[in-house]
Amino acid sequence: MTSMLSEIKVSPDETHHVCEDQPLYSSRFHSVLKYHPPGLAPAMDETGAFHIDLKGKPAYDRRFKRTFGFYCSSAAVETEKGWGHINPEGQFLYPEKYEWCGNYQENICVVRDKEGNYFHIDCYGKRLYSENYFYAGDFKDRIAVVCDTKGKSSHINSQGQFIHNKWYERLDVFHKGFARAKDEKGWFHITKDGSPAYDHRFADVEPFYNGQGYAQTLDGDLVALNENGEIIKEISLSQKNFVGELSADLIGFWKKETIKVALELEILDLLPASLEQIALKSKLPENKVQRLLRVLGEIGLVEKNSDAWSLTPKGQLLVPSDKAFMAAAFDMWSKVQQEWSSLKEKLCQKSETHHPTFKEKTTDENELKIYRRALEGYAREDFNEVATWPIWGTYQDLLVFGQTGITLLSEILKNNPSLQGRLAHEERPLYHLDLVDKSLQKRLKQFFIQYDQEWTFTAETILMPRFLHYFPDYEALFFLKKTHQVLPKGGKLHLFEMLLDSKGFGGGLLDLNMLVESGGKLRTFEQFQTLLNQAGFYAHEVQNVKPHLQYIQGEKQ
Repeated sequence: MTSMLSEIKVSPDETHHVCEDQPLYSSRFHSVLKYHPPGLAPAMDETGAFHIDLKGKPAYDRRFKRTFGFYCSSAAVETEKGWGHINPEGQFLYPEKYEWCGNYQENICVVRDKEGNYFHIDCYGKRLYSENYFYAGDFKDRIAVVCDTKGKSSHINSQGQFIHNKWYERLDVFHKGFARAKDEKGWFHITKDGSPAYDHRFADVEPFYNGQGYAQTLDGDLVALNENGEIIKEISLSQKNFVGELSADLIGFWKKETIKVALELEILDLLPASLEQIALKSKLPENKVQRLLRVLGEIGLVEKNSDAWSLTPKGQLLVPSDKAFMAAAFDMWSKVQQEWSSLKEKLCQKSETHHPTFKEKTTDENELKIYRRALEGYAREDFNEVATWPIWGTYQDLLVFGQTGITLLSEILKNNPSLQGRLAHEERPLYHLDLVDKSLQKRLKQFFIQYDQEWTFTAETILMPRFLHYFPDYEALFFLKKTHQVLPKGGKLHLFEMLLDSKGFGGGLLDLNMLVESGGKLRTFEQFQTLLNQAGFYAHEVQNVKPHLQYIQGEKQ
């Protein structure tokens, strides 16, 4: 049957089927799709959608909004009440109606319910498992891709069990033992245990075919790979314009200065408005405003519809300029840029020395408000999911270090009403609780300490979110040893940092920034393991929170 049906094609105008360029039947329809076993094809005419047999005759009397091909003796159909599957006689396999249905593969089908949840059902319409997913794909060799609400993907078997504990930005099904995967660094292949088959990352990869696969490197070269990720043949070398790329790097300050002026003139706060209105309110010449808006459009902050200029979603992050955390972040990074003038001096120094950042040294209240708003905004952006982790509810008291810790601890307390929190800082103007919700004050205590003096307190567990990267190794080790002293045996230390890529260049710019700002540094996971072990901690496996944020748990030995 299958070989015979393969000879039947859809006509060029998609109104009927042909075999050896001859019409298979005399009827004509609004549209048809391919034939599938048991010899039925989807068709549509003025009466609705249905399936036809090899003679072009309706296979049953019912009509639907849409019909699709038969797979595993079942076809997906859309009705006025929703989607479902029918058998060749036009009878529904099960009573439920879904928002959408896929096609059966291996007698399993993915569906989406009216609440937007994806899951799989068997050939009787019964759910295979209780979990819901943000998205799910077809099964192949009893394995399917599922996606959670965070946009991460993993693999499950036909019982709904994960076949590995790895989550990636994108995943495909397995093909000859390998699946395509994508993380924050690029595309690669993984094995059945979810581990990368090799260390390299590419702009794109294809499934392996007889031991090799097609790929595009991050530089744009087209190559053939073996299953170890080794390039076995260069197919086409890219003609990248390295002069243009380097020039773009060198003139990056053009964008920064344009945004700076737009914020100072409060141009973005005036939108939406016409060119004439913006010029009138800003008291700038109309031709100069137009030139400025053109650049803001090129950067992606504004757009023009008819005669009106408006903000893009990206531009909306900068308004109102006196409250938006990204506007405050712009001021903060402008100050950081001034600090970079000392980079050569810092690189020439043979010793590693910590010094307070400009954010900690300032006593100007306006500057402090700007820095706090920027740091709070970044902390909310990066730690919103971390604050909901169930692990925090297993403690009675959390001790947190750092300015970022103020925001993170506040959000954790909101999610855990019985939890108590403590903040430990040096006594500097930057560290205070003005931005903390007043309802949390009774459960939140702050005390100031001297880092180099004896710590007289104890802690059940300690969080250091983005804290240790402000310090060189000898001071970071000092903190870890002090932390070890105040924790009970088996006590946990929770570190959140951006890690250096041990096999690439990722994190290099922020590493230099920490050298400039405070004499600190970024570290690889292996370097953190060494420091933690020296301080008496066992370092658990690193966990990716975001591309620029990783989590390490240390346990006191």
